[in-house]
Amino acid sequence: MNVYLDNAATTRLDPRVLKAMGPYFTKEYGNASSLHGPGARAKKALEQARMVLARAINAAPEEVVFTSGGSESNNMALRGHLRGPSRKKHIIASAVEHPSVGETLRAMQEREGYKVTRIEAGPDGIVSVEDIRKAIRKDTALVTVMHANNEFGAIQPVDLIGSLCRKKAIAFHCDCVQSLTKARIDVRKSGFTFASFSAHKLHGPKGVGALFVRKGAFCPPLIYGGGQESGERAGTENIPGIAGFAKAIELAQPRHIKKMMALRNRLMEGLLAIPGTALNGSKTQRLCNNVSVSFEGIKGESLLFLLDADGIAVSTGAACSSAEPASVSAVRFTLSRLTTGAEIDYTIRRVTMAVRGLRKISPAGSRYVY
Repeated sequence: MNVYLDNAATTRLDPRVLKAMGPYFTKEYGNASSLHGPGARAKKALEQARMVLARAINAAPEEVVFTSGGSESNNMALRGHLRGPSRKKHIIASAVEHPSVGETLRAMQEREGYKVTRIEAGPDGIVSVEDIRKAIRKDTALVTVMHANNEFGAIQPVDLIGSLCRKKAIAFHCDCVQSLTKARIDVRKSGFTFASFSAHKLHGPKGVGALFVRKGAFCPPLIYGGGQESGERAGTENIPGIAGFAKAIELAQPRHIKKMMALRNRLMEGLLAIPGTALNGSKTQRLCNNVSVSFEGIKGESLLFLLDADGIAVSTGAACSSAEPASVSAVRFTLSRLTTGAEIDYTIRRVTMAVRGLRKISPAGSRYVY
């Protein structure tokens, strides 16, 4: 059996998404900036897709800017806003951000003199709103906290953080790449100034993303050119990819969340029944499709290779705890709406056997008796 449980990395393209994209490669291939009929039809598809995403996140269509993906969206929000007229140089970020945020801030800190306060997550992987409150200074320009962590799935209290930022008149950026279609996103209620999205995490195509930019927010383009996307992001729009992004959003249903949550709980229960296994992140405030666990006495890479030989694709990752890496290693299992119960049961069996075998040859794991 082949089981793909690395959906936080990328997802299988839904055939219906591919079908929706097809005409824009071969039939309606016009440039959306052109004034002739083919261009007008491409423009119509572009604006229809913009409306689909806007409805999904409770934004106005003109607040949606299409990009090449989540990394570009994160860079656009951070680099654009932080070069605003206020010239404030202090940023607050969670310590568990995606590298496209973390590395961007590190580069700005090292090369451009920005000051970054990183808020550590608690044992449950969730950052404290009070810690953010205490970190705010007069020169704080922006707070960036991701909606749901890509490694251990913890959902952050973005509504409370957004409320705090509104009161302090500080911009709030949220990386929502993992959570779109897997958790409620309301840019108004959460008080986002910016929010980043990516299509390939929800059975859409790679190379397409979007950035929500609240009306009136300062966010000059990273890419200058022909004035596409209302001048906020130059370059000919990827109409096939954008059409696929919209179709993937339309195909997502609340019942899919319920299904993934049920299978997630089933997998979680089965894995935690293995002695010396601990859950990383909150048990309740976590994404519907994420199970991150640590197996004492086992290296995650060793388990990954054994599972891969059994046809199971997972990934290793960082745990939210500070346990010694030699004794605890995190393995991430991430589901999709295509995951089946049979796949979950097979995974539980094979993981149990693999852990048992690895512990027989590991001094650190030899104390476990099966």
